[in-house]
Amino acid sequence: MSRSQEKIRDWGFKYELGQNWRRVLNTPIGYTKGFFSMLISQVVPLALSIGALFGKGKVSKGSAIGLAIYGSYQIIKNLFGIGTPGGINKIN
Repeated sequence: MSRSQEKIRDWGFKYELGQNWRRVLNTPIGYTKGFFSMLISQVVPLALSIGALFGKGKVSKGSAIGLAIYGSYQIIKNLFGIGTPGGINKIN
């Protein structure tokens, strides 16, 4: 590599390191994406818990039972690994 190419690449590298505006723009975007993806993935337990807390009569009981079933499913899935795809090293 020539001396001038080395200086240009060095300048470009230092320029990229000094970029603070990207972090300023990307941080709120990342937090917003994370918040909404978690909200979407947790919409079932959220709806069931709202129904159990604020519902009346059969709605409240049905939501509480549904929330218990959902919680049991999550415990079985996450604790015992039942219902999850096999890992990379799984032999078929």
